[in-house]
Amino acid sequence: MWVRVLRDRSGLVFVGYSGMWVRVLRDRSGLVFVGYSGMWVMVLRDSSGLVFVGYSGMWVRVLRDSSGLVFVGYSGMWVRVLRDSSGLVFVGYSGMWVRVLRDSSGLVFVGYSGMWVRVLRDSSGLVFVGYSGMWVRVLRDSSGLVFVGYSGMWVRVLRDSSGLVFVGYSGMWVRVLRDSSGLVFVGY
Repeated sequence: MWVRVLRDRSGLVFVGYSGMWVRVLRDRSGLVFVGYSGMWVMVLRDSSGLVFVGYSGMWVRVLRDSSGLVFVGYSGMWVRVLRDSSGLVFVGYSGMWVRVLRDSSGLVFVGYSGMWVRVLRDSSGLVFVGYSGMWVRVLRDSSGLVFVGYSGMWVRVLRDSSGLVFVGYSGMWVRVLRDSSGLVFVGY
């Protein structure tokens, strides 16, 4: 399956995905329209900086108050993002809260309904992500290759001298090509 990305002289972007195309328009006022199979999304930013996203007649409103709190309204449901003086982040979503902690060593903990995710980066730059007792390890070797271990399954990312990117996933490879005109092709 192939994806082709085109950018024309006016700056319009077209994305072809299995014969289906998405067109992204930005007008002089900064409004953005995204056409997807005949359905359009409109993004508005008013003078106060509020953002409205229209999607098939449904609107999302993003508010930022004077204290920096962020509220996102989505069909009458609101999400509140809090950042306290210590830098902790709380996200309220329909009464459920997510807390993000970063300790003095730079470790990150994310609490989600009592379940915690821990992100570790050791002195060599390796990253470990613990999620309910399951760990993901990210390795970068001296050549810049990246390996991601996930429950015993590995993903390898290769970049050759021409800049082509190959992603190996359980023996399946994805190749990303960029031609001289800047077009992007993804083979999957």
